[in-house]
Amino acid sequence: MKNIEKYNVNLEGLYVLTKADARSYADCCAQAYRPYPLTDWMLDKYVPTPRFADVWRTNFLCTLSDSISVADSPECKAVAVWMPPGYSAFGTLKYISCGGWRFVSRLPRMFAYENYTKKLKARLVGDKCWYLNNLATRPQWQGRGYASRLMSPFLDMCDATNSQAFLETHIEKDVVMYEHFGFRIIGTGIIPGTNIKHYAMLYGRKKGW
Repeated sequence: MKNIEKYNVNLEGLYVLTKADARSYADCCAQAYRPYPLTDWMLDKYVPTPRFADVWRTNFLCTLSDSISVADSPECKAVAVWMPPGYSAFGTLKYISCGGWRFVSRLPRMFAYENYTKKLKARLVGDKCWYLNNLATRPQWQGRGYASRLMSPFLDMCDATNSQAFLETHIEKDVVMYEHFGFRIIGTGIIPGTNIKHYAMLYGRKKGW
């Protein structure tokens, strides 16, 4: 993202990702999300890890220009992708041009989920808050404070500017982790066509509370 400094996020000690880091980012996510109920459904839990990493590389390239994407280091033990207020999700053409054509058989499920979450977010919080698009830590580095390092500067910025941050997750243990950071559940549901539970969570005071 250009002009990151205008958001007043203190990124000291973090590594800001660029296009050259796409492979390291993708490898981190491929390890962190295997297994994971949503990706098992959208893709195929038996997809080989290199192919699975290609999905994350494509997602990274689609969001990079609009996000603040950070890691602990160039090795990407942990990564986070933050979308600023007003972000509009990328479309099918951009996804295909970034490499998504290789997953064409899975696009209907991917975009069905995208449409579901867009409508849910619009109903619950609108487009005025930050969105934690992704947070992933390689399994061998989980529980060592990397998630906190990648989240704290953004949550501090939300506190300082009276802003909000929104995220989604699909497993209860992650709900507990995010609650530890100050998020709270503002909506739950089942992803259409699955038995996967969807948790929508918000940091900061929701209007009307």
